Amino acid sequence: MKIYYFLNILRLFRFIRIFKLYRNFQHVKSLHVLACTMKESIPDFLILLSILTSCGFIFGAAIFFAENQTNGRAFDSIPTATYYGIITITSVG
Repeated sequence: MKIYYFLNILRLFRFIRIFKLYRNFQHVKSLHVLACTMKESIPDFLILLSILTSCGFIFGAAIFFAENQTNGRAFDSIPTATYYGIITITSVG
């Protein structure tokens, strides 16, 4: 029983140490600036994500209709072609 209480006390000290670390991060100005920048740029990231997704679906459908006549096994459906379109956009740039 005594060992169990001792281990609980050690766990409590470990838990308190996490809060001390969090308080130290509040005083670092560069982390505060980074957090504010991330909050302000969320709409821009969402617009970029929606544009990339739309382009991926459009190019995926275009690849499906262009390659379906000659090579139907490579792109057997529009979602498969869309997958290749999104992979191509994100990896090539």
